[in-house]
Amino acid sequence: MLHIQRTTPSLSVFRLAYRCIKLWAVQRGIYSSKFGYLSGTYITLMLDRICKMVSYDSASFGTGDVIMSFFTYYARFDWAQELVFDAFFHKSIPRYHRTSREAMVILGHYTPNFNIAHTSTVPGLHVLMKEFKTAAEDLSSLGMTWEKFFRGFDRTSNGTRLEAGTVFRNSYQNYVQIDIQYWGRKLSKGKILVGWIESCCLSLVVGKSAFSCCKS
Repeated sequence: MLHIQRTTPSLSVFRLAYRCIKLWAVQRGIYSSKFGYLSGTYITLMLDRICKMVSYDSASFGTGDVIMSFFTYYARFDWAQELVFDAFFHKSIPRYHRTSREAMVILGHYTPNFNIAHTSTVPGLHVLMKEFKTAAEDLSSLGMTWEKFFRGFDRTSNGTRLEAGTVFRNSYQNYVQIDIQYWGRKLSKGKILVGWIESCCLSLVVGKSAFSCCKS
């Protein structure tokens, strides 16, 4: 974080763009690294790369330029072959042995090189790519405003403003709903239970059999 603060051009633009992209991710239902989607760390490193690329091409830029470049760039990004890294820190492509199970690779700055997005999944990446492309198309559409974009504007419902995540849920027909009830004196143990169940859900997403551990 200290490196990003020292090297990222226009921290005020970076901070505002970060908040906007996080808001978009939450509204679209894709802000959860446990399920293979985005997280604050993902957005930070991905956005830092964009800010430096934009500043290299243009001396002056605003938050709107960075947000638009973010969605346009990652909508076309070849996640299967390319790595997200700070090209201003790494003078060449970092050496990283990518396994077949890593759908996304987002590297930190210092060695040893570690994939921050090691919990990403192929289904989750497909959703992210679809959302990036949709966001880029929405921002390029005629009559789109920032208010519509960041408040869940749905093009298929005559401009009706929807609640957070509704647009995302309307795109799919089948879901799995898990209800958890916890009785105990310590809230911390309840949080541990929720985290354990979430880890089992991730195993289901990537195609593992988690029923044996859940039964035990």
